[in-house]
Amino acid sequence: MRLCFAAVVLAMCAGALQATSIVILRSPDRIYIGADSRRMYRDPAASFAGTVCKIVPAGQFYFMASGLTYANDEQVADIGAEAGRNAHSMKAAGELLRRRMQQFLPAALAAEKQIDHEGADVGRSLVLETAFAGVENGSTLVSVQLYRKSGGDGRVKVESHTYSSSTPGRYDFVFLGKRRAIDDRLAGQFPDIRSDRDAVAFISQMVNLEIAESPESTAGPIDILKLDGSGVQWLQQKPVCGGEARQ
Repeated sequence: MRLCFAAVVLAMCAGALQATSIVILRSPDRIYIGADSRRMYRDPAASFAGTVCKIVPAGQFYFMASGLTYANDEQVADIGAEAGRNAHSMKAAGELLRRRMQQFLPAALAAEKQIDHEGADVGRSLVLETAFAGVENGSTLVSVQLYRKSGGDGRVKVESHTYSSSTPGRYDFVFLGKRRAIDDRLAGQFPDIRSDRDAVAFISQMVNLEIAESPESTAGPIDILKLDGSGVQWLQQKPVCGGEARQ
């Protein structure tokens, strides 16, 4: 069956969002998630890269994040995983996460200013993107939250989007984090995804475009997860991501 496609365009700012590239494909009966593996760690003394799992089990859902995901010994991935485990629905998980981010982000932004040494407010406003994905009551759902600075005192505003299979016959393409090379290649044209093989090929190509553009901040391996009514299947996976993956 030929599917109609809808692109979900999420604004991406330079700086905090550069190090991660996440591609999510949502159809009426399945979700594919792909992500790179590089994580940049920063403190006042140094910066270094590590390899992490960016698709994180969160109760009955999976959680992803891009941007300011680590500060003051706290990981947004851990917070998102806890929110998913403690929620009976994706909507409830998103609300729990939003409350915790209102505590996490002001302190994280203050720590980032210290690392940047200059103390001036960084020009970008979008500082964090998060998403829960899963199958709930027979529907495929992707719930995205965008966190933007609303002032120089560390306050943030949240913009939420939910993409569900209540709209039949459509594929949503959701891109989080680094996506400039993806946008340049696609130019608003999206392919048919007819099989797992098509999804793996598309996600791999898109994330590899970002890796090629910025290998210092975005790198493989590329993990790819499939979610549908029958359960969860890793189509590509680093050995380290076999359990409770951390971002």
